[in-house]
Amino acid sequence: MDLELTDKVAIVGGASKGLGRACAEVLAQEGCRVAICSRSRDDLEKAAKDIQGATGRDVLVFAGDLDRPETIRGLVAATVERFGRLDILVNNSGGPPLAQAQTATEEQWATAVERSLFFFARMCREALPHLKQQAAGRIINILASTASPAWAWSPSPRPWPTRSGAPASWSTTCARARS
Repeated sequence: MDLELTDKVAIVGGASKGLGRACAEVLAQEGCRVAICSRSRDDLEKAAKDIQGATGRDVLVFAGDLDRPETIRGLVAATVERFGRLDILVNNSGGPPLAQAQTATEEQWATAVERSLFFFARMCREALPHLKQQAAGRIINILASTASPAWAWSPSPRPWPTRSGAPASWSTTCARARS
């Protein structure tokens, strides 16, 4: 199937393995040039080599912690500098720490909020000006499975559904800002 993505440029967070890597590989198979980011340079280099070998597409490796605003700014800037544009943003990062709602520490809550609300907001804020220039830019948000409301009713509920609505609301805000 041709998704008409040839020569589009995508950023994929958390792309050294798992869902992020799978997204980056499929986008490259569809003709995108991709920028991939995660904390592990070695895993990223391997993913980039595999993706380039399988697709022949250009892959930018950007190692960094997406919990940090300067990493996000650097990733978007490096992508636009290398490829001259940005068309697709795949917001994907490490999920929140495993914890039960009644025993989650302040640090676990802070990390959960950092990796959900702040991560999504920062990525969108940095990418939106470039996506608007393309008049057809897209943002894809991938949430952890712990964001499911079903967790709230489990025998040992996780605290993270409390913050899962924020990325969904933020997506709506970004979609409105794009138009």
